[in-house]
Amino acid sequence: MSRNLLRRRPYRAAAAVLLVIAVACAVAATAFQSAVLNQAHLIPAVDNRVDIGFSGRAEVVFDSAAWLDDRPHGGQPDCAGPAARLGCFTRTAVPVEATGVITTAPDPQSRKNVAITARGSARAGGIPLWSTTVTETVDRVHGRPADGTTVSARFDQPVVGVNDTPRILPAPGTGLTFFFPPVTPLRSVEFFDPLTRTTTPIDYADPVPADTVKNYAFHQLTGPVNLSDNPAGNPSRLTVAAGRAYTGIELRAQGLDPDTPVKLSRYRFVHRVVVVHRDSGIIVNETVKVRDEFARTRQEAAVQAFGTGGRVEPETFAPAGQRTALSMTAGYDKPTSDDAADRALHFHRDLAAATRFRDIVWLMAGISLAAVGYLSAGALRRRIRSAKVS
Repeated sequence: MSRNLLRRRPYRAAAAVLLVIAVACAVAATAFQSAVLNQAHLIPAVDNRVDIGFSGRAEVVFDSAAWLDDRPHGGQPDCAGPAARLGCFTRTAVPVEATGVITTAPDPQSRKNVAITARGSARAGGIPLWSTTVTETVDRVHGRPADGTTVSARFDQPVVGVNDTPRILPAPGTGLTFFFPPVTPLRSVEFFDPLTRTTTPIDYADPVPADTVKNYAFHQLTGPVNLSDNPAGNPSRLTVAAGRAYTGIELRAQGLDPDTPVKLSRYRFVHRVVVVHRDSGIIVNETVKVRDEFARTRQEAAVQAFGTGGRVEPETFAPAGQRTALSMTAGYDKPTSDDAADRALHFHRDLAAATRFRDIVWLMAGISLAAVGYLSAGALRRRIRSAKVS
């Protein structure tokens, strides 16, 4: 009996060692996945700068300075005199240039957060659309404001109408939203829209052909959002005589007297298309269509933006009308798109290397467990034989 006991001890010791190795490998692989794979996809906590450039064209830009100074554009007869219609105070077919710089720095209070400073501005044909500087502390995972923190913001935008009280306008926040989960899921995900300061689903649409990489397109439609009611929007209200805002047909259809004052709010629609590098989840291109309408109700704004019935589909934006305040299309400029694509490829290579290392560790854990099982089975067979002999 004593000899059998001595013979069993080496197997037990080997099995115990292999079991410890297997558990250690499993723990290491799990910790590595959490600490490296997931952490690599967060907003950088170290000092970092990302330049974002947009370029595009605005079909219509409401010229608030001209409105305040009563300087209507155009030489049409209905654009003369103190009762010029709203459409006389817009500029058309003007280039749009928007730039943003996102810088990040460590948050001294928590490693889970990062301090973000976003500076951005946009102009359309010399008309400032916005100029902003925002500093806030955000959650590194989602880019959303961290709990218990405040936002320091400076916003400059022309006043849209008489007696408006300027409030904050959204900063160009695209730089805070670089990532989808890797590998990119083919489903809807929640996506923050900085132009309306709202979070709504962005839906998978279709794959995007590319030479060497696989990209996916996602579409998001936000709106109508009343910028007057949006706590992060600029109050955009006008009180004008109905005859300056509505055509004769509209006045008769709605039973409005041309001299009756009407209160109009500014409603915004945003159609966004983002192209996502499949394997890294990094956005490599983005285009937006922005449509602002002065209207009395959400339904009226939808009808103006999409035509009779107000069917909200981005492909059916109606031509700009009498009460259109902004109709604009913009997208990443080439340097921004090229930089994003390069970052996506580098990240994908790093992610692939990290994944291979994780898989090797899991393989080692599996081999160790298999060896433990083999040794345990051998020890069990020997105990059975020993019991029969005794």
